[in-house]
Amino acid sequence: MKCLLLLQIVLPLLSLVLATSTQAAAERLLYAKGEKITYLSAARYEGITDNKEIDTTTVSLGRAYYLTDGLGLYGELLALAARGERSNIDANAEGVGVFFALRWHFIRSRHWGLFMNHGIGPVLFLDEFPPGGTKLNGLIQYGLGMSVRIHKSRLFHLGIRHSHISNGKGMVDKNPTFDGRGIYFEMTQPF
Repeated sequence: MKCLLLLQIVLPLLSLVLATSTQAAAERLLYAKGEKITYLSAARYEGITDNKEIDTTTVSLGRAYYLTDGLGLYGELLALAARGERSNIDANAEGVGVFFALRWHFIRSRHWGLFMNHGIGPVLFLDEFPPGGTKLNGLIQYGLGMSVRIHKSRLFHLGIRHSHISNGKGMVDKNPTFDGRGIYFEMTQPF
């Protein structure tokens, strides 16, 4: 699987970054109450189950506010592209959406942390997605990740996530869904 190979390459690099970033690290723990960040994100998901021939890619720009130490509310604008087919039906589609998530850094230090997140939002596609579905869908994502300080004011996030896209039943006779697993990268900047 492409994602596992990429993780095998990236995780040792993160260890190197972590080891060299201690000189530039700030004195406080990551993501304290009241902290605000802006971030850029990119993600790639490989379809699973009946979606094995479909991959999705997202790019997004977002902002986050930390409600309490380690617990942040995230909001982003995203663009999504799907490529592939299901049952010999073209599944290529592009869309835009908004996404809201809660992220909890359950382990925090000055230089790195581990987190879990869960979020939801609407996505409007130019074509029906998945095949047999609708243009308006819901997006649900959840997963785990790691934060690494690469500069006193910049952090890098790497995570794995499950992505689910569907119309939630009721808009068409069937409820075709997309389920995929993949990795995402984020660069953050406090403001």
